[in-house]
Amino acid sequence: MRRIVRLQLGPIGTALILSCVLVPVVMVGASNQAVASALTWSVAVDIDPGNFLQSVSCPTDAFCMAVDGEGNDIIYAGGWHPPVHVAPEFTQVSCASPTFCVAIGTDGRNPLMFPPTGEALTYDGTSWSAPVPIDPAVNLGLIGISCPTPSFCAAIDSTGHALTYNGTSWSVPTQIVSYPGLAKISCVSATFCVATELEEGSGREQGIIYNGAGWSATNIFTTTSFGGAPISCASSTFCAVMGLIGDGVSAYQGVSTYDGSTWSAPTAITPPGTGPISQAMATLSCPTSTFCAAVGFNGNVQIFDGNTWTPSVLDQPLNMFSVSCPTVSLCVALDPPTQPYAFIYGSFAHMRIVTGSLPNGMVGTSYSASLAAVAGNAPYKWSVSLGTLPPGLHLKKATGVISGKPSTSDSGTYKFTVKAVDHKIKNIHRHATQNTATTALSITIS
Repeated sequence: MRRIVRLQLGPIGTALILSCVLVPVVMVGASNQAVASALTWSVAVDIDPGNFLQSVSCPTDAFCMAVDGEGNDIIYAGGWHPPVHVAPEFTQVSCASPTFCVAIGTDGRNPLMFPPTGEALTYDGTSWSAPVPIDPAVNLGLIGISCPTPSFCAAIDSTGHALTYNGTSWSVPTQIVSYPGLAKISCVSATFCVATELEEGSGREQGIIYNGAGWSATNIFTTTSFGGAPISCASSTFCAVMGLIGDGVSAYQGVSTYDGSTWSAPTAITPPGTGPISQAMATLSCPTSTFCAAVGFNGNVQIFDGNTWTPSVLDQPLNMFSVSCPTVSLCVALDPPTQPYAFIYGSFAHMRIVTGSLPNGMVGTSYSASLAAVAGNAPYKWSVSLGTLPPGLHLKKATGVISGKPSTSDSGTYKFTVKAVDHKIKNIHRHATQNTATTALSITIS
């Protein structure tokens, strides 16, 4: 299989922070308001000069994968890396971890002359696979993908088909709805996904639930407006879906939630008659049941803190079409497929060692303790950068485990510094400095 290998690049800039005026709108649940109200959106960061961003997926608060319509990826790992061309074009990306992403797109043929074939590529933390055709041209292209784990993904296409990935291969497309087709999909495991259908302009919005064996439709709400029905599931007992409710000047942006068995009645998050199309949300990301972020038309943003949906405006009059929130403290939103800009809500995490102390040991008695790091690109490599471990103890480089049996004549307190180095993200240009973290620790042997 052909593979496109990348060498890592270092950070290229720091985002500035801009406070937004937030006005609470709707009360709907338990509160996470203290966290949300302390965070702000950054000013626009140009991460893809001259290209058109399509989608972003952030599996952790230290790693994001963005893709554009020209087939480039743009990685955040300690900083935004320059675009790297890997495919004819991209439509969407979903990452289960920093070492597993799947991007969907087409074979790049002109759709006015030849219907494009839907293709998928996988990223393993170092390189992309060659594009694999998974959806025939007659289905008019893949439009959504969700990968909760490296061994399961689900994708949907424009004509109402769904496909699943088992870690090795893709299933044959299965028709799960007919006209007008599917809109969005969100999966939390290999046994729970929800896809939404395009709102017809009259009728009922449906959620099509996957249980690991098949798909079944359930009504969410009645709609007489056209929209994209953005959905995000934090678990099998919490999903949120948005849509335009009502018709004409009385229409409003509504949100409905799923509790594992039923959908709630839609709650208005915009006043009726205030330009419903311009207020419509295009995409939604809910890392927990008490936090969601939605972005959409006219630069509008909605933040849910478990209690309130709060609107703000980021980049009016442009439309925003992708957002990804790995935690309640970080979201990344992209401008529409005509702009190269990202907006950051909160901040990225920096790699650090979270082991604050180690247990003491006894002479002649077996000893074992583990070191841990977060916010880097696992796996980590460990070493002692200053000082020494007690005689008889050793640090395993690959696991961060300190083990052994302290020598009989070497009691006392041993002070040392441990260092963690994370996994190198690569791209085709040049090597980058890896993320590192250090911390001082001690072990007393008695």
